[in-house]
Amino acid sequence: MSASSLLDRILSPGTSHWIDRVCRERDEARVAFDTLQFRVRTAAAPLYTAKSGVVFTTLGFALGTYADELILGLIFFIAGIALMVSAVGRTNARMQHAAPAIGTIEVQTQEPAISANDP
Repeated sequence: MSASSLLDRILSPGTSHWIDRVCRERDEARVAFDTLQFRVRTAAAPLYTAKSGVVFTTLGFALGTYADELILGLIFFIAGIALMVSAVGRTNARMQHAAPAIGTIEVQTQEPAISANDP
């Protein structure tokens, strides 16, 4: 196959339609992936706060129980509980304002026009 016939085949109207469709589907897939990635990052951000809460709670329990530092252990324990509660609140707030779910279909309805001749 010569280079000119290959070029003619690539530039034919059917091929350009196919290329446009592939590019459009690629763009739609990229948007879907970006939306999913945003939702995962949004949901995972408070996870670090929750992990810190677990560490603080465990540290407070250990200090209060094994090191006989009851006041310091209680402070760390309460701080850990507060961190975990704030992580749950932040997760709920973030997910309410996150991007819409992938595959959500928005249906727009149009009210019928009322004319003066309708009974």
